[in-house]
Amino acid sequence: MAEKKAGRAKEKIRIKTKTITAPRVLPELLASALQGSLWAGERLSRAAAEQVYQMADRHAVLSLVAERFFDYPQLEQRAREVCRQTALRSYRLLFLTKYVVAALRESGIGTVVLKGASTAYYYREPELRKSGDVDLQLLDPSRIHDAERVLLQKGFRTNTRQNANHHLSMLSPDGIEVELHSMLAEPFDNAEINRYLVQLTGRLGQHIQEREIMGVRLPVLSDGLQAFHLLIHMLQHFLRAGFGMKLLCDWAVFWNGAVDDEECALYRRLTADTGLENFSRMITSVCVYHLGLQGRNNGWLCRRLFSKEDEERFWWDILEAEEFGRSDSKRMVVLRHRGLKGYIREFHHQMHLNFPRADKCFLLFPVLWVVTLVRFLRNNRRVREVSLAQVLRTADRRSRQMELLGLFQKEQGHKQC
Repeated sequence: MAEKKAGRAKEKIRIKTKTITAPRVLPELLASALQGSLWAGERLSRAAAEQVYQMADRHAVLSLVAERFFDYPQLEQRAREVCRQTALRSYRLLFLTKYVVAALRESGIGTVVLKGASTAYYYREPELRKSGDVDLQLLDPSRIHDAERVLLQKGFRTNTRQNANHHLSMLSPDGIEVELHSMLAEPFDNAEINRYLVQLTGRLGQHIQEREIMGVRLPVLSDGLQAFHLLIHMLQHFLRAGFGMKLLCDWAVFWNGAVDDEECALYRRLTADTGLENFSRMITSVCVYHLGLQGRNNGWLCRRLFSKEDEERFWWDILEAEEFGRSDSKRMVVLRHRGLKGYIREFHHQMHLNFPRADKCFLLFPVLWVVTLVRFLRNNRRVREVSLAQVLRTADRRSRQMELLGLFQKEQGHKQC
């Protein structure tokens, strides 16, 4: 009996050692790749290299570290092909972005590029940042159907699956998704913040610059707005199923670059106005501890980090989520408040997201609640194949760090700019 217990103990230690390799090594590889330095770690075993390779793939950052696997015969060909395919996809999306921006501009519809190429600009090798679609923010959201008509005339088609309220999904003739955004992010569970984002969208034209990205000039957000959009994009995914390392890499490369004082001041005003200063601190803390963010050019950014203990819980949530929470079908939302109040509030918010027009009439609320609940339960059973209890337990566990983040809570005495 004693021998069996000892054997099980050794097995647990072996499993724990094996599973900890990738979470430790992959961030180190990413940090060195993002900074263009050599990784100082020891050569990995074949099994460990395979493990790190798979984790990088699941987090959509494999192309950033693929070169580190060229010394492993079983991985070299796959790694080189990933680099080739990522680069080809990046250039394909880049020229599609240029085409759509120009087509809309000819019809008097102004846009600015979100994510994708505009974020890749900050990388040492922009073409190796993985992207999947084209995101354009309309400077005049009221013209979204005019923009739709323009693209329909160019051979695009409206996507039959519209999964968000803040953008219209179109498909290019060869099937690439183009999202026409009417807002910078999907509405949050906070009416004041949503109003602020609507007002901010109306002022975007004051914060746009033309930038050459991989040889193509495109309209992008100024650095202060770029950083703020990176932040709310992460927040949007965090409040749903979560996000993986790719968005953290975006944050690290952005702030390791030079951002002038005026743009830094703009970013700080925006985070103060929206009560996202703690979320910004947490993202920065994770990137400092794990991805080599130093903020040499922006010293204020790294002055107030969260403790290693507080940051670690957030970090493991990111590791578990992988790319946009696709690792676990039970990961759906994180509650802003724990307990019954939190569940009710989130359920009501989901009703608003599912029925953005019908929810204007409060008399319809009971019917909309029932339909939302039925749809939720059906999707759990048929699509995600998980129980309601599993989803609720996961949501409660993820919600334990919300009090620390204090989302949308502005400091006393702060006035919006």
